[in-house]
Amino acid sequence: MSRLKKYYFLSTIISITILNTINCYDTKSDDDACYRECEGTTFGCKTKLIYWNGEDVEGVYKLNNGIINITCTFDSLPRSVNVRWKFKRSPYVLSDSSVNNYIGNDNVYEKLKCHQLEYTHSCNVSPDHVQRAFSTCVLNVANIDMTGFYKCEAIDTNSGIVLAQSNEIAVKVIGIQSVRIYESKLIPQKSGYVQLEICANSLPRISWLTNSVVLQPEESKHLFSSSPITKIPNINEDTKIIPRMQPLNALEKSDPFCYYAQLFISNVDKQIENLKVSLAIEAEVEIRHLNIKIEDVKENSGMINNCYNKFNVLTVIAFLFLMI
Repeated sequence: MSRLKKYYFLSTIISITILNTINCYDTKSDDDACYRECEGTTFGCKTKLIYWNGEDVEGVYKLNNGIINITCTFDSLPRSVNVRWKFKRSPYVLSDSSVNNYIGNDNVYEKLKCHQLEYTHSCNVSPDHVQRAFSTCVLNVANIDMTGFYKCEAIDTNSGIVLAQSNEIAVKVIGIQSVRIYESKLIPQKSGYVQLEICANSLPRISWLTNSVVLQPEESKHLFSSSPITKIPNINEDTKIIPRMQPLNALEKSDPFCYYAQLFISNVDKQIENLKVSLAIEAEVEIRHLNIKIEDVKENSGMINNCYNKFNVLTVIAFLFLMI
């Protein structure tokens, strides 16, 4: 390479380096087409929330019924902002219940993932060429875990700093999320139990429906006895039907929306397979067939007899071997 070419190549590298260094300190990026100087304008250098429909959205929603549709708009200078949606789980929001001993790590806001998200921004909204950012977050009411607080934030596009935010709104989703058999022991002609896990908001009114009686929690009728509703499951001993509560620290790990109900049966028979449970929240009543099955003792006894017969045969063979 000639000296002239080397000089030209070196000059080009130095020029590119200088330009890149200047760009690093430039407050206006090349792709920020909407950038406007804010000094001396009526609006000033700031970000301001100008629309928020939170008051219209706040309230109580039924599970699997409708949508949550929240919108916010920010004006800003010198450049437009990003809009971020946040959610803070709070199980007892908008609740008139005296239950407030929930222990959890949900006292912080987390980024909200919208089922449908719209974001637009426009330039030159006013004589001051104010930037306007608009966002709508749509959520399907599909889970009671959506109960809590919602808000939107205006985020600086360069630094990620929160420049402005809306006030928070409270949303409560009510309904029965799930019902499942947590544990059961049903041996014919023996005492047994069925323990349910019911996840719902709020605490439902629970009734056990048997072929002969209807029981509320803490009631005893005929062959049945119902335990109190608890926030953590009972631990039942195998040899005796004696419920034992789990350690108190188990409450910290429990789901605030889940409850446990247990039915004791003094003498299990085939009719227990028709057991149902009635769950009522406000005016809504739902009846669930539990589809439980009692244990097949014939199968178990057959296995025991088979093992016993094999043991006898082996014993005889061993005895004859010793006699030789």
